[in-house]
Amino acid sequence: MKRLFTVLLLLGTLGTQSAVARERRLTIGNNEFACTIQTHGDRIRAASLFDKATGCELLAPDGEALFEFAVNGRTVSSDMPLWKYVSDSEQRLANGGTVVTHTFAGQGELRGLRVMLDREYFPGGTFLRERLRLRAERAGAFRLTNVGGRNHFIFPRYTFADADAGMPTEMRIGSYGREVLPDYDAGRADDRRPERNLATCHMFHPDFITHRLSDRTPCEIKGPFLVVPTRHRRLLTSYEHASQDRSYMTLRPQSVNTALTDAAQGIKGESDLVTDDDLWFISTRVTQQDSRRTISWHIRRGGYLDGEAIPADRDYETVWTTLSVLAPGEEPADAIREYLLHRITDHALSREPHFYYNTWGMQRDSSPNMRETFTEGRIAREIELAAETGVDIFIFDDGWQQTMGDWRPHTERLPRGLAPLVDSLRRRGITPGIWLSLMGIDPALERARKHPEWIICDRQGKPYAAQWDFPACDLVGGFYDCILEDLKRLTDAGIRFFKWDAINTFNSAQPGLEHGGTEHTRKERIDRYNYLLPFYVTRLMRELRAYCPDAVVEIDLTEPERALIGLMPLQEGKFFWMNNGASGYGDYSAFRTKSMRNSVNATACLLPPELLTYAVYPHNKAPYAAQRYNVNTVLQAGHGFWGNLATTSAADRKYIRSAVGKARRVLKHTAGRPLRTEGRIGASPETYLQSAPEKGYALFTAFSGSPAVHSEHIALDTRQVLGVLNHAYTTDAQGVRLDLQFAAPDDTREAFVVGNDGSGVRVLSSTGWLDALDIAGKSLTIRSGSTAQLQIALPDGARDVQGDIPFERLPDGTLRIRLEEGRQATLSWR
Repeated sequence: MKRLFTVLLLLGTLGTQSAVARERRLTIGNNEFACTIQTHGDRIRAASLFDKATGCELLAPDGEALFEFAVNGRTVSSDMPLWKYVSDSEQRLANGGTVVTHTFAGQGELRGLRVMLDREYFPGGTFLRERLRLRAERAGAFRLTNVGGRNHFIFPRYTFADADAGMPTEMRIGSYGREVLPDYDAGRADDRRPERNLATCHMFHPDFITHRLSDRTPCEIKGPFLVVPTRHRRLLTSYEHASQDRSYMTLRPQSVNTALTDAAQGIKGESDLVTDDDLWFISTRVTQQDSRRTISWHIRRGGYLDGEAIPADRDYETVWTTLSVLAPGEEPADAIREYLLHRITDHALSREPHFYYNTWGMQRDSSPNMRETFTEGRIAREIELAAETGVDIFIFDDGWQQTMGDWRPHTERLPRGLAPLVDSLRRRGITPGIWLSLMGIDPALERARKHPEWIICDRQGKPYAAQWDFPACDLVGGFYDCILEDLKRLTDAGIRFFKWDAINTFNSAQPGLEHGGTEHTRKERIDRYNYLLPFYVTRLMRELRAYCPDAVVEIDLTEPERALIGLMPLQEGKFFWMNNGASGYGDYSAFRTKSMRNSVNATACLLPPELLTYAVYPHNKAPYAAQRYNVNTVLQAGHGFWGNLATTSAADRKYIRSAVGKARRVLKHTAGRPLRTEGRIGASPETYLQSAPEKGYALFTAFSGSPAVHSEHIALDTRQVLGVLNHAYTTDAQGVRLDLQFAAPDDTREAFVVGNDGSGVRVLSSTGWLDALDIAGKSLTIRSGSTAQLQIALPDGARDVQGDIPFERLPDGTLRIRLEEGRQATLSWR
């Protein structure tokens, strides 16, 4: 696809005067669309969004103003003759995107104010990502002001023609503990479920809401995603911020927690009561007027303090918004996947699926005080065992540090620091990772005593009890620079993967930081803090990556008070989605694992599995013998293991390594493709498929709540298929067929379809399961898992076929062999 960025300058004489009015058409786009902003008479107008496939202009003429905000007590908009065009610049990004920045200078009473409009587009697809930035030439000259007691900032805003077709559908991702059955009525029967159960699963759920539009009555939507139909195309919109859909703030008494129980994961203290509306910072509004629909993004609260100065030394910036025009037949989920995997970020490493081991499950199993288990000798042994499982990343969890907020190795448990452990991992080809409670701090530390203004306090002036009942620091202030230096030191020590925990809705009202002073009300400071927190956390990730380009961060979202649920953190990192769900630590059964799988079962319709991690126990403990069930649950999503590996056998670890190795072989080709899910948790069957049909690769897992049989056909170009590992199969012209048998309740099956990488070698069928299929030059090596009869097609022109096992040549030129269980055979040819 070709890129398009043009500036068209039109000159015209005004009446009889010699003055010349300049009209510029600032156009970006590709072979599929063109989006034009027109400047004329110091006004800025969204002039065109042209769909090249249909030849349709999507925008209505004379639409509403592209932006509007209140400054120095006056509401100004792009329609006013206040904006002189200055320049354009262009930046090419590593993800293939291009950001074009249009700069305008304020005129008249706005002289000295700069407006920068960032517009990002890609070589393919009708996709537009936008942000507005403001900067003053002189500090304090321009101040953002409220209108009617509320923030007033609108950007962007587009009016679409011929848009009276169908109702908008809102798609949320931040609803914690939502029922699996949306209309569930607990009053119909004696609902004796515990608080943690497989219905709500102690996790964030997606939610879909259809909205009816009334003429000229704005419909306000939280999102972050919204699908709006028009007569010609469907529009998909989003914005990049973060906050829960519902408030989970509760008043909890202060207490000292010595047992490190999970009750100490939230917030305790005389908290400010927060409503759902208090956590709604940005809205997408849709207004119907006759056949026209206007879509706009509004800051509702926290976007600025009344009278906040537009900076002179940095930019005031809005969130990024996106607008996509869906192609005919394109599902919103497909467009969202492309956006979240490739367009919201240029940090490709954060999208790669890697299998990891985290020490936390082992620590919880080993001692009442989980930190005491974290010794050099114990972790060194765990590294050896984890290496046998074939993981890519090893994460040091809580206990490696001196104390909360002192992010140096514990001097007694790790007397030689992290170096011996990091070196051990590097020698084994494993990436070192580490946990931090990003905002937690021990009040006895010098930095806490030196900066009491950093400690977030409740209404009574007492520090909140945050994770493990330690206080928390306000990140929107000087503490930011302090924690950034800590993180940089850890990358200097070899850490490349970070798990940031306990970023909660703390409702900080600390005065004198970067979200308000004593001249502002407590509520104003809280709103500004909560609005800014995603900006600061995401900037922290970005600055850490600038210092260490291969650093990757995941944000823990495992509790209802986690504040970073939203799209902005995905500009740099990914999410740790679930801790234990409906279960708890030490549950080696399929029950806990069903919770883990709920993460992907519920969210795959919106969030690609590459963005979510969770961990299972890969053990094969009696009486559950659930190792296969548990391991299969992390092959396509989650990708995590934890628990005391010293209680696994060598055979257990060998099995894990085999499954991980096969999955990794396929994921190199299927990662980023759609994950097709069928059946809810516990269904018979419940299946997951990720495939690259044109390459002949596919990863398939299936689970069944009851004994059952099921036939699965995977559509693939079978000319590219080498064969299938771990399950018997046949092939036809359209793909691969698996005849599955689930022998018992909570049974599972897996199949790794591997491609031939263009070699032309094809194992067309196998009556038993195969453990290995490998091509090396002009030879094929096969290892059977069970006694099997195979039919094999060699490349056209293959001759002088030889083998270390008898084979039969069939009339169609294919070969037939029989392999006994555990036997390996090699065929070669010229």
